[in-house]
Amino acid sequence: MHSQENLGSPYTSMLTAGNDHYHAVCSINKYGAIAHTHALARLYVKRQLASDEWEALEMARMAVNQTRRLASGEQLNKEAHAELKATAKQKAKGLGRQDNSGFLAI
Repeated sequence: MHSQENLGSPYTSMLTAGNDHYHAVCSINKYGAIAHTHALARLYVKRQLASDEWEALEMARMAVNQTRRLASGEQLNKEAHAELKATAKQKAKGLGRQDNSGFLAI
């Protein structure tokens, strides 16, 4: 078992993620990206998910950008998962690196 956080079953959050994405796309299409970013930033502050307005704006900008990328079909999390599975398979065969130094190296 890994020491990383366990988010539980991926099936539990699939509908939530899809529903949230649906509402983001509808809101951006109807009200525009700036208005939606503003509304998200206000929620981040209201729910104390951001420590200040600047962090809330950055979080909202990143969320809207993620929505745009998903709407265009990008699936970076799927690619990252595939890379990690391939690396784990190589390590299991004794072919992979044993340390994590330079883990961001391409």
